[in-house]
Amino acid sequence: MGIKFSGYEIGEMAVQIERNGKAFYSELARKSNDADMRTFFKYLADQEDAHLERFKGLRDRLSKEGYVAPYDWDEARDYLAALVSKEVFTDENVGARIAEEAADERAAFEAAIGLEKDSLLFYHEMMRFVNKQDHPLIEAIAEEERKHIADLSEKRKERGI
Repeated sequence: MGIKFSGYEIGEMAVQIERNGKAFYSELARKSNDADMRTFFKYLADQEDAHLERFKGLRDRLSKEGYVAPYDWDEARDYLAALVSKEVFTDENVGARIAEEAADERAAFEAAIGLEKDSLLFYHEMMRFVNKQDHPLIEAIAEEERKHIADLSEKRKERGI
């Protein structure tokens, strides 16, 4: 039996990722003692908020018809579980909790880049499980994660971290 996901379901997961991203960056901004970093993390939180609205629109354009991917559930179960192991899609407090655990600026950047990379990987891997017609919209969502990785990498370099 194949695995069935709709593009809409992936879009809903993207919306949850953005909610968690907003909470993550908002918490980093709140707890930062450095004005430059507060401004930067607030900017990223605002970006996540804008993405949230954009992704809702993209989600609503994605197919609600499931696509039966040619993978056996037993083969894919562990793989998919690993992709969602950080509760990114179900726990609304995970973003703030991860930010709270960042002990310093270096840890904050590592966590932020790691979360953005995990999201990017998720979108690319999930394209295997949705209708091909939905790939361009999911790719548009993934592109936003790439931009955040670039912004974070540039700021980290600027800060000498």
